[in-house]
Amino acid sequence: MTRTEYDLKQVLAERSGGVPGSAPEVEAIVRRGRSIRRRRRWGAALAAGAAVAAIAALIPLVLPDPKPPQPAAPPGDGGRLAYARLDGYSVQQLQPTVRGAGTVYRVDCLGDTWAFVRAGDQVDKGRCGIGEDRRFHMMGGLRNVQAGDKPVVDVLTVKAAKVPSWALTAAKLSSGDFDRLAALGVSGSPGEVSIHDGGVTSDTCSKDICPPKPVFYPKTNTKVSFRVMTGGPGRLVVQCRQPGMRAIVWDSDNRLVKTGHCAEQFVWQFTDLTKGARVAVVDSRYVHDAFLRNPTTETAEEAVKLVSPAPSPWLMAFV
Repeated sequence: MTRTEYDLKQVLAERSGGVPGSAPEVEAIVRRGRSIRRRRRWGAALAAGAAVAAIAALIPLVLPDPKPPQPAAPPGDGGRLAYARLDGYSVQQLQPTVRGAGTVYRVDCLGDTWAFVRAGDQVDKGRCGIGEDRRFHMMGGLRNVQAGDKPVVDVLTVKAAKVPSWALTAAKLSSGDFDRLAALGVSGSPGEVSIHDGGVTSDTCSKDICPPKPVFYPKTNTKVSFRVMTGGPGRLVVQCRQPGMRAIVWDSDNRLVKTGHCAEQFVWQFTDLTKGARVAVVDSRYVHDAFLRNPTTETAEEAVKLVSPAPSPWLMAFV
């Protein structure tokens, strides 16, 4: 049963028995009741406000930030000013337009190679490609240039085993020394040269020049089994350190797929390798002429079996 303020006054008046001062006490009790109800309403409103504030504070922890902070750009290549492929036989010439003081270059090669870069009186040398079971990237900067200049940059590659001793031991090479090296007519290694403004790294090296994550194998004349877990087409790249080496590839049924020289680069374009395949590297000097003239599954098998494993590192990678 709901009680009203009037009912409360009647009850208090009856129980007071007409005692003097009872009426004011009734009014005081009623006022205190009203005050209590107001405080309760205020407390409920404040509690609701606090709950809303707490929920609002939790929302950023749950919902994704519509504008997440952008990470700082990692150090890397600046703007490319010039690029060229190297055929390994001739001098490659580039002429970039310099934008600022920080003009740099990168030379990458397939085989164990030395690269020589000439820009005016400046001649740099450095190792590039595969050597000593690791990959070398030749990097440097163009000196004495300023914005607007168009220097002529010449690039020459020479196989490491063919570089004259005087070129390796010289503390500084001249423009004439560069011409002497070019006149030797010694082949180098296919590769690429890239000139940038502001910075250069090895990360942008083309995949066919710098296969990703190469795996080195220490011996030849030994079959290596492999399988690509992800289906689809791709390329198998084999590179050998010594001349005269030949790569042989068999499919999952042990049938000959492809064979070829790998001193520079051997590439096999495949459609799917989820079933696996096998590859071996052999020295052409120690296999039968029948295999070299007419490679078949049988002669390829003999080429590996008839020669003992020998130390001669080579690498394999998938592109």
